[in-house]
Amino acid sequence: MALSIPFPDRTMNFLATFNNRFRLIFDLVSPCDRCSMAVPTKEINALEDLGDYLLRSRDALGRSPRLRTSPAHAAHCPARGD
Repeated sequence: MALSIPFPDRTMNFLATFNNRFRLIFDLVSPCDRCSMAVPTKEINALEDLGDYLLRSRDALGRSPRLRTSPAHAAHCPARGD
């Protein structure tokens, strides 16, 4: 399921999925550093994670494990884990 949250200066897009323990998780969808396609980049597991991302208060927000497997990458993107 896709979710968009509009802010005055931008819209944040998320992809909601269930992990292997059937827990709902959200991936922040943003441009890939390598191919610029919109892919899942950061994993948001709690509102605290979203707050940390918005405030840039934590350096190591979890990278989405779905980044490498996303079919939204450009065909020959080196970030893709083919």
